[in-house]
Amino acid sequence: MTGPAKPPRLSSDGSGANDGVRHFDWIGFDADDTLWHNEPLFERAQDRFVELLSPYLEADWVRSRLYETETRNLAHFGYGIKAFALSMIESAAELTEGRIT
Repeated sequence: MTGPAKPPRLSSDGSGANDGVRHFDWIGFDADDTLWHNEPLFERAQDRFVELLSPYLEADWVRSRLYETETRNLAHFGYGIKAFALSMIESAAELTEGRIT
């Protein structure tokens, strides 16, 4: 490394070199290893959720709808177990049209 990265710059008048688009020299990723240990727990919970609803609905469709709900809720709840649990509850209520108890 040659030193700290400089922040991307935009032209002040909109006609500069970047035409209002930010360009980066590099991007770093932090693969948080604590999440890798929890992934099997999320997968088992999702499999059980699908299993519970599969006598009434197609399993692939349930899995797809849960994923859609999780994606939609990211802006509201972020990531984590709370967000996952709330998305499962919401999905179950929607998929059963409120008949789940």
